[in-house]
Amino acid sequence: MKKNQIDIDKKRITINQAIKEFPNYLYVKGKTKSTMKAYIGDLKIFREFMKDSFRTKYLIKEITRSDIVFYQTFLIDKVKEGIYKKVTADRKFDSLKVFYDYLEHYGHISDNFLKGFSFTRAKGSYDKENAELYIPEFLEPYDIDRIIQTAKNTKTSNSLRDICILELLRSTGCRRSSVLDLEWEDIHLFKGTILIKHQKTKNTSTVPLSQRLKIALVDYMKTQKSPSGHVFRSNKGNPLSKTAFTQVIKKYVELSDIQNEKNFEITAKTFRHSFITLLVRKNIPLEKIARYTGHKDVNTLKIYTHLKTEDLDDISSLVG
Repeated sequence: MKKNQIDIDKKRITINQAIKEFPNYLYVKGKTKSTMKAYIGDLKIFREFMKDSFRTKYLIKEITRSDIVFYQTFLIDKVKEGIYKKVTADRKFDSLKVFYDYLEHYGHISDNFLKGFSFTRAKGSYDKENAELYIPEFLEPYDIDRIIQTAKNTKTSNSLRDICILELLRSTGCRRSSVLDLEWEDIHLFKGTILIKHQKTKNTSTVPLSQRLKIALVDYMKTQKSPSGHVFRSNKGNPLSKTAFTQVIKKYVELSDIQNEKNFEITAKTFRHSFITLLVRKNIPLEKIARYTGHKDVNTLKIYTHLKTEDLDDISSLVG
């Protein structure tokens, strides 16, 4: 068969055929069986939407940008009706974007227009009227335990530094900039406190050291000849860069294999969302959380209030 004919045949693939082939792509990408199952389930919903809305469209090439916009509206309507949670709708659209990556990779489409599409993410800004639509993606405490345990089991020259970074994120929910700005002078082991500088909001928080973070800092400090200046540095002794910091998080997330189990990207911000989610679940007052995490406007924390459960009042004991 001539190459031109093969290219034509590729672009005549039906939605059903593409969905049947899709698991092979996911397998090569290292996705777990549970993730593959979720993606296929999401795509079957997309297929039924296309069937119900556009009965004449069976080929992938017949799907247009406008069809995707209609599908976005369909998902948002399901959230408003209470049928889907916002994170569920996010995942279903993410599944579609991965599906289109597969179609582009194998030459079934020449224009992956989903790369230019954005979906109102769970990480969006607070909206009083639609607060329930903006639910941040987060990890459970046992997920974070697994990531940090992976760092403890990975013996490298930077292991103790990396464990400190992860414990700092878990125990304070601070931003990347706060981690990179941290200096040894900000840590008071005798008092059991740490000064967190919030670059984004131009304020600071003096918060108690959790026991796990304190142990990690002491172990790391023992490796430093004269602890001063920036706490976290590269192998060359320079303050750790944003890129290097991101690589630290990515490294242990991937080694723990948790990323393959989640339908959202795990970053340092995920640790922050997870920290705040934990506190809100325990009924910690929003005003107290705001002081702890450097939020100037308490209203920005109201996106988490759907998670409230039992009543506990000590933050440092919650995070260890």
